[in-house]
Amino acid sequence: MAKTPNHIHEADYSLRTPLYTVIGKNLVLRRPLTPQELQEPSKMRAEMTVTEHDKRFAELLADLQEKYGIKSPKMSSYIDGPTVFIEGQWVEGKNLSDEAADIPVLVIRHALQSIINYYLEATRNGGDYLTDLRPSNIMYGRIDGDTEDHLYFIDLEPRWASNKPGNPLPVRGEFELAEPELMFLLHEGKTRDENWVDLKERFEELKSLQELPAV
Repeated sequence: MAKTPNHIHEADYSLRTPLYTVIGKNLVLRRPLTPQELQEPSKMRAEMTVTEHDKRFAELLADLQEKYGIKSPKMSSYIDGPTVFIEGQWVEGKNLSDEAADIPVLVIRHALQSIINYYLEATRNGGDYLTDLRPSNIMYGRIDGDTEDHLYFIDLEPRWASNKPGNPLPVRGEFELAEPELMFLLHEGKTRDENWVDLKERFEELKSLQELPAV
């Protein structure tokens, strides 16, 4: 593996995957995963190259923005000599999961509705879908050039899978990570005098389709 250049430092907010920052630039970087690393978490088809896998991930990000109004922070490749990263613009703003109290209620509702509807569509209609779409991976804020705040999906890991129409989502563990975050925000809506009965009903329907136990 190529040595990381001196002007690229590991970010102090790295968790599951090492993330990096570039001195003097508002960027977040992730070193591309190997085919072996992609195989298990993303169920990558054996015949796919890493490039093909990442290309499909980019297409799913574009679909997320077009259909659900959640952007991605201009993800692309960042090449520094022999070192290649996946790059995303830094989003200055609030995390949907941890800082919901500081985000407008209508924005939270839109995000919850989008996530629930996204997984409902992936369950009912099948096809390729992002497996890590959850509130903790969404920021409400701005990247360089924005004049207003937007919802941004900030996960740089190219995690996606395919489902057959009418089947429970195959990557069950990933949805189970999203489930308590969604439940918490739906409850928070109630404390802010927002009942969101329609969202709760759709969420219960989504849970039943995954055969998750009732909460």
